[in-house]
Amino acid sequence: MKLSANGFSFGDDDLFSGFFSMGEGLSAFGSDSTFVSSSIGSESWLSQFNTFKNLFLKNPNSTASNYYASHIYKMCKKADALDDMEKKMVIKELEKVMKATNDEFLQEMFQASIERLKK
Repeated sequence: MKLSANGFSFGDDDLFSGFFSMGEGLSAFGSDSTFVSSSIGSESWLSQFNTFKNLFLKNPNSTASNYYASHIYKMCKKADALDDMEKKMVIKELEKVMKATNDEFLQEMFQASIERLKK
C-alpha cells in the first residue's frame, strides 16, 4: 500500500504517478500538491474533474472522500478555462455527486462549487 503526502492510500500501484503531468515541466500539482487549474485547458480540467469525481463516488463516505471533495471545490473556484456548456456538464455531475453522500458539509461544499460555476 502506498500513501500520498496527505496520508491517503491510493492502492498498490501508483495511480497518480505521472498521471497529472502536463509535459514541458508543467504539472497540475504544485510542490505542495495544490491544484493549479489556471494553467490548463478545458479538456485537462474536465479530465481531472472526472477523475476526482469517480474517486469520490467509489466510496463517498471514506476519509479520502473529504480530500476528493476539497480538491473538486478548489477546481471549481478556478474554472475559467470552461465555457458555459462545459460548466453545465460539470454542474450536472456535481448534483449527482452531492446526492451520493449524507455528509452535510460535503453537500454544502458541492453546492458552493455549483454556485461558483454559475458565476
